[in-house]
Amino acid sequence: MSNPYSSVTVFDANEDHSSKTVPADTLAFQDFSGHPEADPAARPNPSHPSSGRANVYDPDAELQQRLAGSQGWFSIDAYSPYFDVETKTVVERCWRTMYPKDDYVEVVLAGQPDLYGPFWLPTTLIFILFFASSLSGALTSYLHSQSYDYDFSKLSLAVGLVYVYALALPSCMWAAMRYWAGVEGRTIPEIINLYGYGLTVFVPVSLLSIPPFPFLRFVMALLAFGLSVGFLVRNLYPVLAAAPAKTGRILLIGVVGFHAVFTLILYFSYLSIGGNFEDVVIAPSPAEDVGTVPSPP
Repeated sequence: MSNPYSSVTVFDANEDHSSKTVPADTLAFQDFSGHPEADPAARPNPSHPSSGRANVYDPDAELQQRLAGSQGWFSIDAYSPYFDVETKTVVERCWRTMYPKDDYVEVVLAGQPDLYGPFWLPTTLIFILFFASSLSGALTSYLHSQSYDYDFSKLSLAVGLVYVYALALPSCMWAAMRYWAGVEGRTIPEIINLYGYGLTVFVPVSLLSIPPFPFLRFVMALLAFGLSVGFLVRNLYPVLAAAPAKTGRILLIGVVGFHAVFTLILYFSYLSIGGNFEDVVIAPSPAEDVGTVPSPP
């Protein structure tokens, strides 16, 4: 059917009551079936956020790369990819420090270091040290029939000691390796992973030091030192041995020395607290003295 009108006047509902005359041809129905935007499958569906990804739970790799690379180290968003790690990965990285047969950085980390484990593990160690030493001291005081007062200054000491060793010292070690020894194959997160995950063995050793057996405590501390320092030397020696500056091997002496001082402080401040069973003297209870007949002179 033909259109009998040549133009249509459209009135605006605003206060000025303006009108506009448009050709009638523009009001005819048009066919958009051939336009690519008319296909519903070609348009993104806002109700399905997984469109464009294999899984809705998969992280946006492009966003993570942009945050890690372009924001810089002084941006909080730059560190978010380092905390995007699964629990099973953290547990495996902790366990692999117990038998360092492979290169930890190349094989275990595989170019994907994280900062969740190196922060979570020292934090756990801090509370385990305070809990184990307090429980051991309370147990020994109870066996000696004495009262026990919790020393919360040891908690502050553990916070400063462990965080400085696990976070600040690796940064200084990386700077020495990079600018003094000329090592370019390691990054700060990788060195922090070595020191952070390397403290794994001290967690069970702290718990095993609760019973007041001095010899057992000494053996456990010696075992923890041997495993942890062996892990550090196993992963740092090949890099320092291949460094342009041959004097970079001297850094291994610093690694062993600082680790020995760290272990000694832990041992004398936490692991050896509580005395031993041999010092316990069990006094007879007052009920045992009732009804006893004194021997004749």
